[in-house]
Amino acid sequence: MKTTLLFLSVFLSASLFGQQMTYVPDDNFEEFLENTDFDPNWMPDDSVETSMLESLLEFSSEGFSDYIQDFRGLEAAVNIESLSITNYEFLGLNLEPLPTLHCPNLTYVELWNSWFPGNLDLSHCPNIEYLDMQGTVFTGLNVDGLTSLTFIEAYGTDIYELDVSSCSALTTLVIDENINLSCLNLANGNNENFILLTYSSGGNLSCVTVDDPIWANENW
Repeated sequence: MKTTLLFLSVFLSASLFGQQMTYVPDDNFEEFLENTDFDPNWMPDDSVETSMLESLLEFSSEGFSDYIQDFRGLEAAVNIESLSITNYEFLGLNLEPLPTLHCPNLTYVELWNSWFPGNLDLSHCPNIEYLDMQGTVFTGLNVDGLTSLTFIEAYGTDIYELDVSSCSALTTLVIDENINLSCLNLANGNNENFILLTYSSGGNLSCVTVDDPIWANENW
């Protein structure tokens, strides 16, 4: 009997400690991920089972944007399809995982009224179709290789240049109020099929590349 109990104890310990964990330092984000039943006895430990993050297909910060401030751990959500982080207007928000996202199934991204310190590289998420970043402050955007991307709204950012030449399906681009934007490459081979293109700024845009300058001057 003692031998059986000892074996069971060792087996359970190995199963528990053998689980791969992901560091999630924000207690509120951890609770959102783990405590789906809102157990009053739930206690944070700054980690979430990686398999739980790998099974996450959708995430929206709606209703949580007042208290989740750090999204580290999100990089383990490799199968996510829809990501919406909106209305973070304070500078303490940590969106550090975003440049390291490698999410082949991600198709829908919203980043509204947020602040991101640096360049946003989405080139490792090649199947994004919809990208809405209105009011989000960042200085660079990499959408290289996003051949399924049809819609970009980047209203009021701090970007200095934007290259969508490899986004061959792009038909909608809204880039108003980007006062620092100086260089724009629109030559994606699909200019004639654009549905909407809007731009306004303080006049710093000095370099624009298109498929056909003559056609663009006559139609835009």
